[in-house]
Amino acid sequence: MEYAEYEIGDKHFYQTKLLLFQGVRLSELIEHRDQEDLTASSLIKVLGSKMPLFLDIILIPKGMSREEFVQKKGTPGLLDHAEHFNQSCELEQVIEVVNDFFECNRAAKDRFLALLLKITTEETENPTDHS
Repeated sequence: MEYAEYEIGDKHFYQTKLLLFQGVRLSELIEHRDQEDLTASSLIKVLGSKMPLFLDIILIPKGMSREEFVQKKGTPGLLDHAEHFNQSCELEQVIEVVNDFFECNRAAKDRFLALLLKITTEETENPTDHS
């Protein structure tokens, strides 16, 4: 799959293979956090609370070219749909978008799985004492 479309609330979006700009933004979203507190469970929690931002990075408004999307996303406040996703995106749609994301971007799937494996391994090798 190289293209998927969605109707979220009253707006239409699409996703394709990631552009470099989107890959960098996703890396910043996932990796910029306090590494000492990063565990498998906290990663899931962080991604959950950051899901509208994740969608805002990967979904392009229908009718807008990828190049125009990158240009407008590069200007803070010019193109921000995170709150729209937060208020209008149903859980089933989130699951569909994430599944399609991994179908469109097989290399990204490997990267996310490698990150999760690294975190899980570190958690197992250095368990936190919760007593």
